[in-house]
Amino acid sequence: MSPDYDPNTVLPGFQARAIDLGQCSRDLDDLAALLTSNRHLEERRHLAPFFGEHPHLSLFLGSYAVDLDAYDRLAHEFDLFGLFAADIVVGDCAAKNYCFVELEGEFLALCLGEFLCCPLLGA
Repeated sequence: MSPDYDPNTVLPGFQARAIDLGQCSRDLDDLAALLTSNRHLEERRHLAPFFGEHPHLSLFLGSYAVDLDAYDRLAHEFDLFGLFAADIVVGDCAAKNYCFVELEGEFLALCLGEFLCCPLLGA
């Protein structure tokens, strides 16, 4: 790490967050309801608003990145060079590792189905 690195720094566009696995588990119930009530999920109409309203589940998406030991930074619609935006970015501030998530309708819905059986969350 550079000598001037401050682990309390929050980059512009990010929130400092602590994941609450209990809330995340409750968010899974909301996700299950979303998945069962909508046959065709659209990124802008369904997925982006859902994850924006469920930050603990957004943070938990970082568990797919094996280099993240903590999930303590979160950004939605994070601007990349003024050309692109990452739908969700989850970070481990101390390790300076980040997981970028792109929401893509039905494909993501299939991947998120795995969360419904997640032993870590007691589901």
